[in-house]
Amino acid sequence: MKKVLFGLFLLIVGALFSAELVGVLPRIEEDQVLIEIQISSPVEDISAEMNSSRTVFSVFLKGIQMKISRFMVPVGVGPVEGVRVVNVGNGVMVSASLLVPFPGSYELEGNRVIMKFQRSKERIDVSFENMLFEDMVKYLAERLNLNVIVSESVKNATTSLKLNNVTPEDALRDLLVTFGEVAYAYFPDGTMFIGKYEEVSGRFQRFWGIYKVKDQTVADRIKSLISQEAMIDYLPSKSVLFVYGTSEEHDLVASLLSVSPPLQQKEVSFSVETSKVEELLSALKSVYQFEYHLLKPVSRVILVGDSETIAKVERYLKILETGVEQMEPQTVPTKKFVFYAYDPKAAASLIKLILGIDAQAYEEMNLVICQVPLDREKDLVDFIAQNNLELGNTYYFDVKKSEETFLKEVLQFLGIPVSRMKLLNIDGENVKVSLSVPKSVYEKIYPVLEKLLKFRRKNFTVRALELKQDVQSELLEAISRMYGVLVNKVGNFVFVEGPLSSVDSAVDYLNKIQTRYTQFLRISLKEESLEDLKKFALAKYDVEIDYFPALKMLMISGTDESKVQEAVEELKVIVSEEKTVRFVKKVETVPSDRLKAVLSQLYDVSVEELGNEIAVIGSELEVKSAMDLLQKILSSKEMVQTFVELPKWLQDPEKVLDIVARNTGVVYEVMDGIALLEGPEESVKKAQEQFKVILEKLGEVRTEETVKFLEIDSSFPVNEFVAFSEELYPDVLCITLGELKLLVLKGPSESVEKLSDIYRSFYERHQKVLEENVLDRLTLEVPAGFPFDQFKTFLEVLIPEVKQVVYLDRLNLVLVEVPVFQSGKVKKLLDSFLEKEQEVSKKKAKRNVSIPSSVDPAELSAYLKELFDGLEITIFPKMGQMVVEGPEDIVEKAAGLIEEEREKALTRAKKDYVTVSNGKLSIRAENVSLYDLIREAASELGVSIMFVDSPSETVTMRVDGITWEKFLDLVSQNYGYLFDLKNGVYVVSKPKQDLAKRYFYDIPHNFDQIKALIEFYGGTVYVDSLNNFMVVTGISETIKKELDRIIENLKRPTKQVEISAKIVDKSLIDIVTKERRLELGGTGVNLGSSGASMSFSVTDYLDFEEIFGDLLNSSLSLRFSDQKSDTLDDILASPRIVTTGGKEAKILIGDRIPYVTDTNGDGTPEVQFLETGIELSITPYVRSDDTIELDLFVKASEPGNYINEVPGERTREAQTHLIVKNNSTIVIGGLIREVTNVSESKLPFFGDLPIIGQFFRTKSENKEKRDLMIFVTVRVVEP
Repeated sequence: MKKVLFGLFLLIVGALFSAELVGVLPRIEEDQVLIEIQISSPVEDISAEMNSSRTVFSVFLKGIQMKISRFMVPVGVGPVEGVRVVNVGNGVMVSASLLVPFPGSYELEGNRVIMKFQRSKERIDVSFENMLFEDMVKYLAERLNLNVIVSESVKNATTSLKLNNVTPEDALRDLLVTFGEVAYAYFPDGTMFIGKYEEVSGRFQRFWGIYKVKDQTVADRIKSLISQEAMIDYLPSKSVLFVYGTSEEHDLVASLLSVSPPLQQKEVSFSVETSKVEELLSALKSVYQFEYHLLKPVSRVILVGDSETIAKVERYLKILETGVEQMEPQTVPTKKFVFYAYDPKAAASLIKLILGIDAQAYEEMNLVICQVPLDREKDLVDFIAQNNLELGNTYYFDVKKSEETFLKEVLQFLGIPVSRMKLLNIDGENVKVSLSVPKSVYEKIYPVLEKLLKFRRKNFTVRALELKQDVQSELLEAISRMYGVLVNKVGNFVFVEGPLSSVDSAVDYLNKIQTRYTQFLRISLKEESLEDLKKFALAKYDVEIDYFPALKMLMISGTDESKVQEAVEELKVIVSEEKTVRFVKKVETVPSDRLKAVLSQLYDVSVEELGNEIAVIGSELEVKSAMDLLQKILSSKEMVQTFVELPKWLQDPEKVLDIVARNTGVVYEVMDGIALLEGPEESVKKAQEQFKVILEKLGEVRTEETVKFLEIDSSFPVNEFVAFSEELYPDVLCITLGELKLLVLKGPSESVEKLSDIYRSFYERHQKVLEENVLDRLTLEVPAGFPFDQFKTFLEVLIPEVKQVVYLDRLNLVLVEVPVFQSGKVKKLLDSFLEKEQEVSKKKAKRNVSIPSSVDPAELSAYLKELFDGLEITIFPKMGQMVVEGPEDIVEKAAGLIEEEREKALTRAKKDYVTVSNGKLSIRAENVSLYDLIREAASELGVSIMFVDSPSETVTMRVDGITWEKFLDLVSQNYGYLFDLKNGVYVVSKPKQDLAKRYFYDIPHNFDQIKALIEFYGGTVYVDSLNNFMVVTGISETIKKELDRIIENLKRPTKQVEISAKIVDKSLIDIVTKERRLELGGTGVNLGSSGASMSFSVTDYLDFEEIFGDLLNSSLSLRFSDQKSDTLDDILASPRIVTTGGKEAKILIGDRIPYVTDTNGDGTPEVQFLETGIELSITPYVRSDDTIELDLFVKASEPGNYINEVPGERTREAQTHLIVKNNSTIVIGGLIREVTNVSESKLPFFGDLPIIGQFFRTKSENKEKRDLMIFVTVRVVEP
């Protein structure tokens, strides 16, 4: 009986001390994504596997415990999407989900398991502008060497994306996020399928979906409502939700998002009493779904809810402020107004606060009675309608009693106040629910409610547990946090609600706790010290410890109440004084009482013997030093003793011995001038050496000189060693005797001995380096059928220094190139490998397999015996069976071949998935070989077909009434096969990717555009721009064909445009001339403003009296005249110019007028120019239909007035953008201005006389209006 109890005790202790999962930490290092799995102690049993599509890498940690059932860690970097950790009962499974198939590996580092995933080393810049989604995906898939199928529903959609210096996998993730509302999954062969949710859900049980979610609060609520089986990641930086789950779970997420209003947060200030604001918000909260946080000291409130609700609440706060400031209302006639409300109290409060109308609530009858002024009745009716205060439509449905809390959470998520929900007729487990909402709202939310309840009932459960003793509330809170379940205590029953597996784990834990006494400590504890505390408490007091970091709570439980209390008291002391507990295993050869004495003597720690372990308790620093010493003492196989003589002149030997003992971990006793040292052999030697050094330092011990001879090798670098020894031991003389090949060392004995040891160490290292640089080539004989690949991997892992391994299968030889010192190890490993191989081959196996109906049994038996040696086959033809016997691996291969043939026979028998009607195909195929589908379709239509490359893919297709050509087009687009019709036969082939092939192009025009186009398609371009020559590499034949068509159009010369323009300045009216004229006439005299003439003789010239008499007797006439005259149009310019399409043509006919300014601000004059005259600027664009698009600007200007010596400008301009036909003329007019010209003519001398001079001057004024008209003719000209 005692043995049985002892065995049970060992099992319990083993379970309690089993390792636990501490955490999972993702990190990025250079070109790797690392997932660090932290465990409380080293794990011994670990295995890893990758799924068939290479998109999920899992590590199974056997024997590891985890308190919760599962959790998810989002990553979203490189190939890793996220990490899922699941408690599978006998261990923990850690699975990394990958965006693209990438290899995974793991390494063990003490208490850590590191999962490693390589990121792409390539960094790319991506710039997609309104590009087809399929083209973008395939471009990135080529970079990732990824097979991908894009659904018809999304392939032709366009989107834009610009990224710099990213890996291809991160670019693909950003593309999927940018496009949004798509799902993706992988076929078993690693082919990625992208499409709409409904398409992906029809093919895959679980798949990834991407949802746009701007608010993390909404994402967290969705996580709480959906089962933990679904993987849900939220990436705040991208505002997207990644969901990996079933079609049902995706449908729930989409439904919740469709009815969930987006949330926003807004801060609003107020100037009225806080109590009134709080009363208003409390009433509104019963009507609308929102949250508020009052900041009373600063008179502000933070509102959280959807934008529409926040706007309404803010409006009512403003109304409350203005209402408070109003004067006292005058007495007006009122009337009673009665209405039914779903929340009478809240409705009455709102009417009082917002409208200032007296209202009374009668909750029992759902009535509100208002005393409303006659002139405000309409305001009251509108207010009730706007806020849905009336009871309105009430809808009823049944739920389970345990679903009440869940239903409230869902209503809050949907933005519906919980006050609109009433619970009626609680009958056992069922509850009748009434919901008062408008009909439109109910029709929108009820389908979502129904889906959620159905989903929850399938995945959630409630279990009741009767308590045998009272359980503390802290324990129930801890269990709720630990397992992610809802725990409610009613009387002496506990109800646990949540996912099935989590509920079972929580109930098991509760059952276990009920048989034990439990206490709690509120403390903050370091995770690294938890395991030692657990061991200490269990070993000393037989109690268990659990720590809950989120609650900062330590739970102590045991079967003995007094022991639990004692453990609590000691743990309080340990934690409060920040003490550390560490354990070490006892060793039989070292007495425990002696260890206690040593540690107590040397360190400030307490030592307790607990079972087969020793516990050390004290401060962290002291415990660490004590543990280091313990490890040294216990690692030694036996304790030794030695004596050292104490010099007579050493007055206080205990001080010296204390120093030595503390440094080396020995104990000592002093007896009559002799010290006894005791401890591990290595420590005792070290203590002797240190004691001796101390004595030497004290100057009382003299060291005797010694001479030592060492043999040297000619290849050994003696000179370097001599230089090294002089630096390290200057008291030792080193002499080299080259002819004798000796090295002489002379000096103190201890130094000579140490230097000799160093020399031997250097010499051994030198010999090893020489051996590593000498390679040995081994020729090893192996048996026929030798598994070379397995042996090569086996050899390279165990001997990393192997340079080369070659297998000559015809000669049954293996050639190995390896350093000389590893030659023997290679031969031993080969012998070991062959022995193991023979053991495996000797294992006999027998297997029964079904004979395919389409195969002759005797022929099949003969074929297998010929193919595999050592196989025995017995045929039972009537039963259709055969028994295969032989080596285990050969039997498995033979059975696999038979099974493969049987499946092919079944596939051939089921080829009824293609039907033909009126020359068109209807196909119903699911997971059918593409090769068989093409061949069957061709057979049904009587089409001849030949396969150069046989398709190996499988396909699922459901189409009706498509032509043969359309069928081939579908296959070609999705799987990349080519179908060439040659001499009436369709030839099926796969395009060859010869990326090393070079293509030569002669490019006379648009060189840069063509170069950029080729580089966009992934090609590399080598150019000779001088000779218009281009070499292209790095593109496939398919891409080349597509590029050839585009290049043919691009390399043509750009069309040119001839532009002819006439700029005409046209007068709108005739010229009007006003003129004043004076004339004076007489004998021989004619004077006037237009001129003067006189005629007289020479003698008359001397008679001035006669001259003036003639003037006075002459006649005087004054004439005013107005004159109109027609004018001709002025052609200001008529230029003609030719330019290339897209290039600007510019003409300026006029003057450049210089003027001086001080534009620099430092007084330095600067000459600038004003351009006047006719300026014409035209940019033509030739379109494909030979129409011409024009950017046209015309300007006619002339100098104007000067201001501060800066000339002004009078200008008429026209600017336009238009499209015209080839050889068309455009007319631009309406640029009108008025011109005034003043001219004056006068009679010399007389016209300059004062007063009367104006009678000898003629002044004319000329006014006219002119219209600037532009005639532009454009014509396309071939270059």
